[in-house]
Amino acid sequence: MLRVRHDGGRLYADIETGRILKGVVPRVVEVGTANNSAACGYPFKAGQRLTVGAHLSQQMFSVSSCAMDALNRR
Repeated sequence: MLRVRHDGGRLYADIETGRILKGVVPRVVEVGTANNSAACGYPFKAGQRLTVGAHLSQQMFSVSSCAMDALNRR
């Protein structure tokens, strides 16, 4: 996680990609999520290293806390 910023009701994280499992993804992508857990937002933090399962919709990658929690459960 390179950078995290808040913009209204959304949180955006600039993520440096590592291993890509599906599709073609740039080296750094911006991923958006809701700004709170009640709306299934994921609390990204700068410096995190994790598995991200994002979907592309309207030219924006998005994630939800449900998908992220399932991928990063250890």
